[in-house]
Amino acid sequence: MPITYNKLKGNFIAPEEQSGINDYVDTSVSHPNRAPVVGRTDAREGTVLSYFDDSRGNIQSVGHGGYQTESAQRVEDKNKVEEALDLFESGGSARDFFEIGIGDGLQAKSAAKAGGKTFTEFEAAITSASETAGGGVDLGLETTLSHSYVMHQDSDIQKGELVKLDDNNEIVRADTKEDPAIIGILWMDKTGLDSVKFLDSLNNILPEEERDTKKIVRVASIGDTRNYAYEDNDNYENELLLGCKVCNQNGDIKKGDLLCSSDVPGYLMKQPVQYIVTGFNDKNEPIYESKQVIANITVGKSMEDVTYDSDGKAENVYGYLYCG
Repeated sequence: MPITYNKLKGNFIAPEEQSGINDYVDTSVSHPNRAPVVGRTDAREGTVLSYFDDSRGNIQSVGHGGYQTESAQRVEDKNKVEEALDLFESGGSARDFFEIGIGDGLQAKSAAKAGGKTFTEFEAAITSASETAGGGVDLGLETTLSHSYVMHQDSDIQKGELVKLDDNNEIVRADTKEDPAIIGILWMDKTGLDSVKFLDSLNNILPEEERDTKKIVRVASIGDTRNYAYEDNDNYENELLLGCKVCNQNGDIKKGDLLCSSDVPGYLMKQPVQYIVTGFNDKNEPIYESKQVIANITVGKSMEDVTYDSDGKAENVYGYLYCG
């Protein structure tokens, strides 16, 4: 709501709020409809300001008067942060870790350590590990997202194979072409604390009595069909995902082709094309154009030309998943 200067009261008032004439005289009394006081030198007749006009600083409450300058606000903010640090039970340790940077506010000191390493050392290690041959930096923003479901411990479904849910919402290998119920490709066992490890995407917790025969696994559903893990990671083999499995049941797969399930258990195939009428020739016969259209049977898209083995199959194919 705008605040308009009123020379009779000598300050800015909200015109929508009616008030007794003496409401703006006694500043020692709190009035719920009082607008923030602004000195005469800060205004001209008819000037309209917002309550949140940052160009003049922060509006102070009645009794302090006027606007606070930006520099004064910085000093006040700095003091507030330092007061907050004083409230730490381990105040000495907090001061060893934090500092007030000029123009940057609260920040960790360059010599502060976390896990035995300084933040400067962390920064150098990340930059070194992410440097590319061309001198740039690879931030590792590849994305593979997943859902979690129950699977039997003795299942022989392999990583990268296409899966769906049975009537009990448990994972089984997909084996029907153009199946709209596909959930993605098998990825990894779910890890972590029991409260997370045994929780599926349906918000069901795997009962303790079933944990010897069943487990919760993650199914890659969105993003890349590949996920690379660090070799020095104890969970390396579990986190690694090298791609999906495809076959040539519906023809050769080229880069950019949409994929769907096939009759070959666990394998994707090229999604059938649709023929769309784009016009008519001089004999009034329809002209067709073949296209692939994303539909409920679409699982993803191949991002490479596929080479098959003698059985018409291929593994570790790179592409994108659309099963989210």
